[in-house]
Amino acid sequence: MIDKNNMDQVFFDYFEGNLSGQERSAVDQFVSTNPSYLKDFQAWGNSYVQDDHLQFKNVDSLLAKEETAPATWLKWSASSLILILLSFFSYAVYLKLAPGSSDQKVVNGNETTRKNEVNSTIKTTIDKNAAAAQSGASLITNNNNNNNNNNNNTHDQYERSKNSVANTATILHNHKLKQSNFAVQASNDDAQSTLQNDAIAASENTVFFSFINTVGKNTIADDDRFIALQPDLAANEMNQKGGLELVNLGDPFALYGGVSPIQENPSFAGNTDGIRIKYLARSEWPEVLSASCLTNTVSIDTYVKKLKGGVAILYSNDIIGNNQMNANNFTFVYSPKIKVGKWSIEPSVRYNLNNRTINWNQLSAGDAFDPRTGTLFASTAFIPENTESSQIMINTIGAGILFNGKRVYGGVAFDNMFNPSYNDEHFDQKIYVPLKLTAQLGTDIRKNAKSDWVYSPSISYRKQGLYNKLWMSNIVKYKHVLAGASFSTADAMLFSLGYSGDNLRLTYSYGLSTIPFNYSSSNQLYASHQLTMRYVIKRAK
Repeated sequence: MIDKNNMDQVFFDYFEGNLSGQERSAVDQFVSTNPSYLKDFQAWGNSYVQDDHLQFKNVDSLLAKEETAPATWLKWSASSLILILLSFFSYAVYLKLAPGSSDQKVVNGNETTRKNEVNSTIKTTIDKNAAAAQSGASLITNNNNNNNNNNNNTHDQYERSKNSVANTATILHNHKLKQSNFAVQASNDDAQSTLQNDAIAASENTVFFSFINTVGKNTIADDDRFIALQPDLAANEMNQKGGLELVNLGDPFALYGGVSPIQENPSFAGNTDGIRIKYLARSEWPEVLSASCLTNTVSIDTYVKKLKGGVAILYSNDIIGNNQMNANNFTFVYSPKIKVGKWSIEPSVRYNLNNRTINWNQLSAGDAFDPRTGTLFASTAFIPENTESSQIMINTIGAGILFNGKRVYGGVAFDNMFNPSYNDEHFDQKIYVPLKLTAQLGTDIRKNAKSDWVYSPSISYRKQGLYNKLWMSNIVKYKHVLAGASFSTADAMLFSLGYSGDNLRLTYSYGLSTIPFNYSSSNQLYASHQLTMRYVIKRAK
């Protein structure tokens, strides 16, 4: 039956050839018996354009060869990756060339061998002459106990012992001159020569005063005091040399789009000396309402001694596509800390309870998915009537592991394990939540513990469904000011500026990125805004 409600669709199908012969006859009869529809019927007929099948030559030459042009993400990510690699490489080169390093000792092997020979001679001489001094002291003591019957012999022994000390000082002085010659011949090792000379002077004083104390107190000196006369030169060199050091501060200076460290890897829970409270607010692509995402995340974590691990509670809320979809997520984390040598191995497990809301009055028929990751939320061939929204509950399990060393940290984490899924009476298919994989590697670089400068490079890889990104973060902290830039392999970048104190850290980040998954046919960059706050309530000492 044709009426004013379906008239346009019927006339369109008529001229497009979508109707059967019987249906076309029915339309012709309807128009002839209803002249009021004739004008509309003729208008649809006049709007139909025949395909002329025009052909143009050399059309391919008009297309730009986009595959030969370097992608924006490639330039940014390559620059950031080179910066991070140069940081690690510079530190490695510094260790190789620093005084006291293995390479330096190989280059100056001859000087080191001769110094070892001098050290051996010094110790042998000290031992012999110290023994002579002690022998003289013993004779003096015995002669005193015998009422000084042999004063002449005692005096002779005393003189010989004193001469032994003098001989020791002379030999040490000669070796000290040799050490000075070594210092001239090996000018690049002045610091070690100075330390060696100090050891010789200490040896002279030790032998001499040991003899005097022995004679004065009529006691025999302990041999052990002559064993460790020389200081640990390698340790002293390490303490005196300057340069950079790799450290792991335990609370990563890593800034990425829309996530906190515990969301990246639950094993970060409990890695601060106190209770850490973190808040993150992010507004992504606000100028494109159909793809806009507003995220708020709050997390609390701490180390619990009785549990021998860290625990965390996290809540996050997502408003996607101008309230087309909402998501509320509660996460509970436990991460035991296992000490193995100089490393802390930190496995973790997390439980997620997620409540998703689909607002049908804001959607159109088709697939509804997260514009950031491409994760499917719903699929329907029609919008249900008399239904404003659908509520969906999802339970997921995740796990991770983190390796925390004194210089670096690194780990991997998995979320949405065991193939979680959900369905609804309005969906035309079952929805599976794709597995999420993240991996992290980072460090902190500074001159020393009192340095005002800290450089924190890190790398983070994420993959979930169609989402596949490698982030490279570069954060520089000077006193209480931090600034940085992060780049990804998917046309995304994040520039940050903030304040960082012992307890409080505030950061504002401005991001630029494209909208993937057919939301925009161009490579236009859209803005994002992110505010993060971290506060640590430190334990009382």
